[in-house]
Amino acid sequence: MIRYYLENEEFEYDVQGLLMAFYPGEELARAAEPGVPADGSEAASTAAPAGQPAAEGAGPGPDRWIRVPDPGPGSHTERKNRLKRNLYRKLSQSTGKTLPWGTLTGIRPTKLAMGRLEEGASDPEILRFLREEYLVGEEKSRLSLAIAHREKEILREIDYEKGYSLYIGIPFCPTTCLYCSFTSYPMSKWAPRMGEYLDALSQEIQWTARRFR
Repeated sequence: MIRYYLENEEFEYDVQGLLMAFYPGEELARAAEPGVPADGSEAASTAAPAGQPAAEGAGPGPDRWIRVPDPGPGSHTERKNRLKRNLYRKLSQSTGKTLPWGTLTGIRPTKLAMGRLEEGASDPEILRFLREEYLVGEEKSRLSLAIAHREKEILREIDYEKGYSLYIGIPFCPTTCLYCSFTSYPMSKWAPRMGEYLDALSQEIQWTARRFR
């Protein structure tokens, strides 16, 4: 059981994402106040003292208490990224783990790289941005940048005034990345029904083509 206390509730979704990445399969429980479980029962012996930094409140027993301090002043994005970096470093130190995608949760990494490309940033600047702002590993930073370059080349030929683009969802994946918040199902389990999905998708594409003609 991972019990966590938030000094600021604004970024609970982001905190949960990181906790699940570092402690896969563990149950999460939000505490109503420092050292007190959310259900109001007595505090466990693993409760962190009131001033304990995030991810350093472990004691004996199966539970782990994590206090997440307020990220301080700044814009919403600045505060969120600062909180996630601080929490990531504490969790990494505590568990001995590092995550290849760093603090990224619930976002396509290439979206960040593409945004910087469109702003005119150089490749080294983008790699440094991903590593320093989101703590993304070297391999994944370079992968994100490479995919962003490919996407940019494809999008260059799209006629935005006379054409249109479609989002096609494929809810099957060989694996689920730790940062991913999209609905996806393991291919190994759903392989017998993937053909049905693709048949239905083909019908929708044909219908859409007729409607937009």
